[in-house]
Amino acid sequence: MRLLIIGGSDAGIEAGLSAKAVDDRHDVTLLVADHYPNYSICGIPYHVSGEVPQASDLAHRTQDDLKAAGLNLRLGERAVAIDPARHTVITDSGQRLGYDRLIIGTGARPQRPPIIGLDALGPQDGVHELHTMDDTVALTASLDRPGVRSAIVIGAGYIGLEMAEALTTRGLQVTVLERFDQVMARSLDAEAADRLAAELARHGVELHCGITVESIARHGDGLVVTGADGQHHGADLVLVVTGVQPDTELATSAGTLTGAGSALAVDRRMRTNLPDIYAAGDCVETYHRLLDRTTYIPLGTTAHKQGRVAGENAAGGTASSPARSAPRWSRSSTWSALPRESVMARRPKQALRR
Repeated sequence: MRLLIIGGSDAGIEAGLSAKAVDDRHDVTLLVADHYPNYSICGIPYHVSGEVPQASDLAHRTQDDLKAAGLNLRLGERAVAIDPARHTVITDSGQRLGYDRLIIGTGARPQRPPIIGLDALGPQDGVHELHTMDDTVALTASLDRPGVRSAIVIGAGYIGLEMAEALTTRGLQVTVLERFDQVMARSLDAEAADRLAAELARHGVELHCGITVESIARHGDGLVVTGADGQHHGADLVLVVTGVQPDTELATSAGTLTGAGSALAVDRRMRTNLPDIYAAGDCVETYHRLLDRTTYIPLGTTAHKQGRVAGENAAGGTASSPARSAPRWSRSSTWSALPRESVMARRPKQALRR
């Protein structure tokens, strides 16, 4: 069986390893758009801070480890189209790769807020996003330049606050600008957010909530960030980390339907509405068992679990028929009700903790 996986991060690698654990005879190939398979994106702030000195230490496994596990890695090769009828994927080099089953693990991409000047400025100007290893290399290069002593972080979510800590650890004076009235607005209640804000202040981080950033501009040797309130904030470096959104264009162009959070709709075996096509990770919706509804949860721990489910189901041949057009699952659809061979009733043969 030919299993093709698009994406080499948490979900994609876990799917490949799980598929090989089911049956080592399966031919498992991963298309990885960059040259960093199985890197911990969540660990990037700790490399920036210096706590993880070598970027290579962010890799859960080396390329040699992955190849030894039987995975065929096609690095620096991007999927540009999926042809479900012909069971093929077209790459940016013009190659057409066939598959028996396909797993889409394209992840998420950064949200770019409508800030004047953001499109014109980039790493060469000291304005950064942080989502990939290439972004990390560019950021650390900027931080190593002489005279970089202050930074503005736009966004106070997970990565924004972790980067505020990392940059402070490096000795920079850090200012955090957040458009909501508190930090971690989508994750914490007001009381917990206040305690976190106090901790930031204790470490010298200047926090401004309720600030919508309108523009970023070069000013002399530095950068000036202007909010809707007319206040100006200057720094040597600006980091924009205002959240992510599911990267679904490749899949939806092929006819895959979307669900919660505009992420790909999947059932609890990670099947999409297209035959023999599964999806997992930050590009898909997540079934929340306690709330009994689907939502969008772009987290590494979730991606690992989804990758395992997708990989084992795709490799185990549990069912090739697609999910319904808008898959939703009620409490009556329990894990125990699934077929014996379904991975929902099994623990992973290979576990990977982030």
